Amino acid sequence: MQKNKISTESKIDFNEIRMDYYFGNRINLKGETKPDLSVRGSYTLNKVLSKIYNPDIDLKNKIDEIQRAQKIDRNALKINLPKISPIVRINKWLKTENVISFTGIMALDFDKIEPKQAEFLRDELFKDFNSVIAAWLSSSGNGFRAFVRIPIISLENGFNAAKYEFNTYFWAFMDQLDKTKYTGFDESLKSPLKMMFLSYDGNMRLRKTATIFKDRAYLEPMKADTINLKRISNGSHEYILSKEVKNELKTPLNIYRINKIIEALMDESKVQNNGHFTVLKASYQLGGFVGFGYLSEFEAVDIMHKLIDKSAYLSKDFGGYKNSSIDGIIAGESSPIELKAMNY
Repeated sequence: MQKNKISTESKIDFNEIRMDYYFGNRINLKGETKPDLSVRGSYTLNKVLSKIYNPDIDLKNKIDEIQRAQKIDRNALKINLPKISPIVRINKWLKTENVISFTGIMALDFDKIEPKQAEFLRDELFKDFNSVIAAWLSSSGNGFRAFVRIPIISLENGFNAAKYEFNTYFWAFMDQLDKTKYTGFDESLKSPLKMMFLSYDGNMRLRKTATIFKDRAYLEPMKADTINLKRISNGSHEYILSKEVKNELKTPLNIYRINKIIEALMDESKVQNNGHFTVLKASYQLGGFVGFGYLSEFEAVDIMHKLIDKSAYLSKDFGGYKNSSIDGIIAGESSPIELKAMNY
């Protein structure tokens, strides 16, 4: 942990770092309200932090309404908040191929915490890690967010290589968190394209001399001999097809049983209690079935994404849960699961 480490690095220029912002909503072909992903402009880091510390009256009123609302209504209200993409800069529209640079910022989110505990942990994280630039309460008041200073990642070898490097910093930081102390850690911000809603906190913690967090976790790359490198495009995402499905295993009965298993794991009461954990657990098990040969990775992704779209709670997260499900499936493939062994 970087507690009490003396800074030997340059002071951050809060006016040099910029983050793209987004506002407004759009109605998709299914009639669903989704955030508008077109870039409306960019703010300096100084402007972003100023908006959080001392927001205009319109933003403050919207956040006050969210905090007064019942938990089940908060996601519907959050969609009206301005949004930023703190990790990467984007050209025109928020999608992978439009990433033009990394900002040198890693964003963290801690959720589902009592307000007093959220205030306490905000201050503790700021004290425990000198690489934390800022820490503030979330729009709901039941969590907190933070910006961490990391090296600026190059796109010279393409986005996937840059994303891999970013995740080595992300998981290294998570590994250093005291898990008994810091609860509610949201893993969705491992995705560099993840947006973050603005909120306000007049007691935001701020450090202009944050050190650069340089620790990296080892993440084993996918082995070339376990995948077929043919890619299939599905909307704005691209998936790698898994190794060949064993035709003798891909029976209607087996697919039916797998669907029932995953549906049970994705019960609405479970996802509302801990969305990302539930999605990762279900997708990891589904990946195990892919690894054994019952279905392809593309088919598994389709199963998870349909269940997420079907969920009243998960469908409001605008892609974060879907990205997590892909990660879970890929990770689960390395631990094949046989239906017979599970007594299904």
